[in-house]
Amino acid sequence: MSVQKFLRMYGQNVSLGMADYISEKNQGLTKESSSNISYLYDDELIDSYAVNREYFRQLLNLTECNEYCYGKTYLINRRQYNFSKFMYSTQANKLFVLNLTKSGKIFGIQVRSFTDTNAKYKTYGLQKIHEIILKDNVTVPDEINELSMIFNILLVDYSNYVTVTEGPMDSFLIKNSIALCGAGKRIDFPFMTRYLFDDDKPGREHAIEKIREGYSVFMWDNFKKELGIKSGKKLDMNDVIMWCYDNNKICPRIDGFFSDNELDLIMI
Repeated sequence: MSVQKFLRMYGQNVSLGMADYISEKNQGLTKESSSNISYLYDDELIDSYAVNREYFRQLLNLTECNEYCYGKTYLINRRQYNFSKFMYSTQANKLFVLNLTKSGKIFGIQVRSFTDTNAKYKTYGLQKIHEIILKDNVTVPDEINELSMIFNILLVDYSNYVTVTEGPMDSFLIKNSIALCGAGKRIDFPFMTRYLFDDDKPGREHAIEKIREGYSVFMWDNFKKELGIKSGKKLDMNDVIMWCYDNNKICPRIDGFFSDNELDLIMI
């Protein structure tokens, strides 16, 4: 188990300062082993169930987003420039957000529809990809299927604490971050985590739960005050990056806006 979980079992919390200290010592002594995905998950087994990117693209007649298409225009407007994480369907007018393995295979997807206003985002785990798209009668082990709906899970460095967000597009903009595709998922990760949920009512409720469990969570009120954001609308980190671009602001480092102190609940 993670040090974070171990200490919580005995009524102790890990501050970000201690997390930094542990990470620093980890990097100096066991950087190669501690950050290697193979020590946590069987990446070779996962790869055997994951889908070849080119095969997936041709099967669904998708376009890479580094080519000219509406998907690329949309991503640029959202300040998303890592086009390897996306593909676009011209025929269906849908953006495919990709959860990738270390080898670049497709491990899970989230589909963003530009026409269906009732269900803009739909997330598909690896089992659903085999059932609905590939139709190849492959049965994916439950633990791999569950991982496939956590974006970036195979790409982060576990020797440092990992920032947990709600949406994949938020996680793509934050160093060493993963996305749950929903704040309500309850997963105990085997590495150091901190939580950056959306700045809305459900996000605040889940942040309060996490800080009471001893985790560090993002202090949105302090962050918005630092930047001068006065909007009362729902915000996520992608919204912030866009706001900074539109207002010629430099987004501050987020590290100083996390807290595990319950007295700071008012600033969530």
